[in-house]
Amino acid sequence: MTVHYPRSKGKFRYICSTGRVDRDVPLCQDLSGQVVDDLVAEIILQAMEPAALELSLLAAGDLEQDRKRLDQNWQQRLQRTRYEADRAQRQCTKPWNWRTGWQLRAVGGLPTHAFPC
Repeated sequence: MTVHYPRSKGKFRYICSTGRVDRDVPLCQDLSGQVVDDLVAEIILQAMEPAALELSLLAAGDLEQDRKRLDQNWQQRLQRTRYEADRAQRQCTKPWNWRTGWQLRAVGGLPTHAFPC
């Protein structure tokens, strides 16, 4: 079969011209090119569908792993922040830290934001 493109702006066709060239016999087959191309494209897409599904599942798995990794990172940051806040609170409850903090602030040796008490 060969592709025949008409000179006018018509649609292309697939034509079997072997019999006509070899034995002066009429065309054995003549098909619309667009119909054949659409069918071939559909068959190719159907054949590729399982691979596309597999890739989609792999991508979803990767996204889930990324989400878990980010969540774990945020949980660790939250835990670290809670620990630092608890530590600062424990230090502020000790009387010797109060006095030292007040004295340092009074003489200007420590900015107010540097000492939490």
